[in-house]
Amino acid sequence: MSSRDVVFHRADERWTASMSLLGATTWSGFAVVAGVHRVHLGIIELLFLLAPLVIVPLGLELAHSLDEKDIVPLPTRRGIQVVATVAACVSMTILPGRTAALLALIWFLQCAVLTYSRLGHRHKNCPISSRIAELAFVDLLLGAAWLVLSRASWRPVGLQEPIILLTAVHFHYSGFATALLASATLRSFETRGTDARSLRLLLVTIVLLSFAVAVGFVFSPLLRFAAAVALSLGVTAMAIVWLRLSRNFENVHARFFLRFAACAVVVALSLSSVYAASEYFGKGWITVPRMANPHGVLNGLGFVLTGLLAWLTEGVPARNPRKEPETEFRPQAARQASLPTNGNRKRPAPASPSRLPEFVAREFYDR
Repeated sequence: MSSRDVVFHRADERWTASMSLLGATTWSGFAVVAGVHRVHLGIIELLFLLAPLVIVPLGLELAHSLDEKDIVPLPTRRGIQVVATVAACVSMTILPGRTAALLALIWFLQCAVLTYSRLGHRHKNCPISSRIAELAFVDLLLGAAWLVLSRASWRPVGLQEPIILLTAVHFHYSGFATALLASATLRSFETRGTDARSLRLLLVTIVLLSFAVAVGFVFSPLLRFAAAVALSLGVTAMAIVWLRLSRNFENVHARFFLRFAACAVVVALSLSSVYAASEYFGKGWITVPRMANPHGVLNGLGFVLTGLLAWLTEGVPARNPRKEPETEFRPQAARQASLPTNGNRKRPAPASPSRLPEFVAREFYDR
């Protein structure tokens, strides 16, 4: 990694951290004013607001760690991100209508730019983990489209609220974020060279089932029920993989985040499965609010947020790992001690601190 690439990478990390912290603070403010009834925001609206403010910035950082192939200039993308995030937040605080729809459309346009940035630079021989990451941006675009429908008060195929807004939330969390988490999981196995065919099939199925659940909401109760149960089983299986994989994590905080996310998602998806079954069989076991509130909190905060923090804290292995130059990883004293010495050869003088590389490996810091 060149010093120039390192500088930009660290600047990008600082940008993501700043945006996420600012977004978390803003979201906390929304939660407080909603709690004292200053604005009319329910748990579903708050869960959606968490997506543009926190989840999407963290997801973009994880996607960049998986594949650095954005074709939209970074300053342009950042500028669009700030404007679109503000527009999405404002659209949720005003009554549905033309103005709210236009503001939501700005968020949709940003998601379209991000999707084009990822899909417009495809390679034929990409690993499956990269394909899964690309599907994540398709989910993001679909979620933004459903947000526009919700804020415009449109009722496609007779659907009513909160189903329309829940579909937007679904594509941002169970679609976009879950696909990126699945991609990071598969990448960790690909870089080890272990046989991951069964895991690959599982993760691809999870990503595709997210689309099937949404299609079932629109067209078929049977498809919705079957896809919801299958998605719950698939993500539960991925959670079991996470529990085993967490033992290999070097960072203790990442290990905790991953285990917490694995436990939270099992409970969250159990609730959604019960709701899908009760609706399909016409039983009143659980209503939409009773399902959406705890399921949304456990899935959004417990699974998605902590899962993203786990992979970002631990770090995602590079797609084509190669041994970095020894000078970037080893302390100066160790490098000098390893140099051969003889009577006619002098050891080089230590480099001045100003000429040392700005970056050393994450593993060196962890040790």
